[in-house]
Amino acid sequence: MDDDSYNDEGSVDEPRGGGSTSHPANPEIEGWKKAFKAQQDLLDARQKEMDLRGRLASRDRKLDDFERTVRSLTGERDELATEITRLRNELAQLQFHQAASHRPGGPSFRAPQPDQGWRGRGGPRSGGRGGHAPTHTPTPPTIQPGAPPNEDTEMTPAEPAIPIAAPRQPTPANWGPPAHAPAPAPVPPGNPAIATPPPVAPVAANTVANPTPRCRRGRGGPTTANDMEVDAPFDPRTDAEKEMDAILELRWLPDDALESSGQPKSTWYKYWVSDISRGEALEGMDFDEVGDDDREFAVDALLQDPYAAFKEGMTAAAEAKESLRVSKNKSLVTGPMDKATSVETYGKWAGTTIDSVVQAHNLRWWTVVEGDEHAKNFYKFIVNLHNAPCWRRSVGVRYLFKCVAADSRLMKSGQTYPRTYSTPREGLGRYPPSTASAQDIWRFFRGAPAGSWPEGMRMANGECAPRDLEVYRAPHRYDTLAFFLLWHLVPQRPRASPHSVHDDRFRTAAMELFSVEGWYNWLVSGGEYHLVPSRHPIRYPYPTDDISPVHVAAWFAVHGVGRDEQIIHCLERWGRRARNQGLGRTPDNLEPWPTEPRDLASVTTPAHSALVVKFDDIAWGEVLAEEHTSNVDDYGTDLLEDE
Repeated sequence: MDDDSYNDEGSVDEPRGGGSTSHPANPEIEGWKKAFKAQQDLLDARQKEMDLRGRLASRDRKLDDFERTVRSLTGERDELATEITRLRNELAQLQFHQAASHRPGGPSFRAPQPDQGWRGRGGPRSGGRGGHAPTHTPTPPTIQPGAPPNEDTEMTPAEPAIPIAAPRQPTPANWGPPAHAPAPAPVPPGNPAIATPPPVAPVAANTVANPTPRCRRGRGGPTTANDMEVDAPFDPRTDAEKEMDAILELRWLPDDALESSGQPKSTWYKYWVSDISRGEALEGMDFDEVGDDDREFAVDALLQDPYAAFKEGMTAAAEAKESLRVSKNKSLVTGPMDKATSVETYGKWAGTTIDSVVQAHNLRWWTVVEGDEHAKNFYKFIVNLHNAPCWRRSVGVRYLFKCVAADSRLMKSGQTYPRTYSTPREGLGRYPPSTASAQDIWRFFRGAPAGSWPEGMRMANGECAPRDLEVYRAPHRYDTLAFFLLWHLVPQRPRASPHSVHDDRFRTAAMELFSVEGWYNWLVSGGEYHLVPSRHPIRYPYPTDDISPVHVAAWFAVHGVGRDEQIIHCLERWGRRARNQGLGRTPDNLEPWPTEPRDLASVTTPAHSALVVKFDDIAWGEVLAEEHTSNVDDYGTDLLEDE
């Protein structure tokens, strides 16, 4: 629209030519429209937020209702379980009473007759039936005068039976084994149906008093062994559960089939039969995972425990099922069973079979963990051979058939299970990195044979570990930390390195420091090294031309040892043993040192106190220029191997 369309009064003139006109765009109006639209969008968003919050609140209420329902049902389940246990106990007692009240013989309310004694196994006995007496003949109770002759007399296990006179002393000619039964108990007062019993005559030598068995409704008869086990604890387990428990009790025991087969024993089997796997009462087990009391090997191993994984296949029912399968396919047998006889193909497995579950698991370990080619070939041979339905599969072969699917995929890929710190192995192997946790450090030594541990390292019970590469033991928890820190703090350069002389100096200084009990704590307290922020362990990188106990104490205090009394005690034990061996003495010799430093008093004089400075004031020197600056690719060796 042109500017001259406005008149002097400010009104809009009629458009020329009679056409329609449109209002010009007013920025203020447009701004209000946008603000109004934004307000509407905000209100809509708030409404949606309120709707969502309402839905969330509704779901929270439903979740609360569900939780209350679950708690209620859980409580009802616990109550039902308690009630079931009580009913089972009552059922066991009722079964006992029923067995006691239905013995053969029926009621026999007759006047007691004189006992003529035992006349042998088949001889007659007065008062017996058919001229033969059972091994144990009960004496009927005496009825009060006036009582009906056919009235049932109630006798429960809580009511003791009436004692009788002792039998006549048998002669050597008619000697027989006496019946074994508990001694009679006195009659409780207040029972009108039972008369006061006569006094019991003394029992002759080599004879046993024959008490009346406890029964219900006056029924007599011989007492069995099960009837006499009144005080035996009730076992709520079913027969199937008892069989499973009996199978699991065979764990951690040497396997006769594997021991006599000549098959190579894996590190798993050596570990499995060691004392550590039987859950001995040893200290240091608190580093394990929750629920692991070192009775379950599967928690720390790569493969599940064979007995726990295949206990259902080791039952009598599984054997019967296998026998039925073989009987249905026995017509398919065309010749003798093949055997793996090629030594070149199967190695030490040639000519052997898989009979037990332990043998099968030992073969699996060699195959999927160790990657042994002979074991792989024998594994494939066993599976292919028993794919024929006519051959009987032992429990070990059935275990292999359960695991063959997962194992075959691993074998085809050419890979093995990745090892962990606790995986059983032949030697000590690579030390964990300096950032490892105390649990990983303990498990690292636990998975290695005791003979590969650093010399002087103790077991969890405080005894020195045996120098045997065939046994595995639980390590002492603080010894593991002490030797781990020694490995990461004491430099160990190759002998060809020009700086290897510094390693010997630092190790000697550390040995002398810890050989004097209390010296390390005195230096740390004087220099306040324990107040310095702790750092990860790292090997001493500085020259040792002017090394002193202050350097060693400060380095150990800041890089892992600190003021831990248990670790300090283990290091002091290591220092004494190492220094004794250097002097040609027995490791545990407690005699005074012949050379300096001799004792704590000689190294804590005022002159020595003046040499103790703060950590930042120690003259460390320049870091030695070399490639050995980290602990990567360091493998375990004995710290005392040069002594």
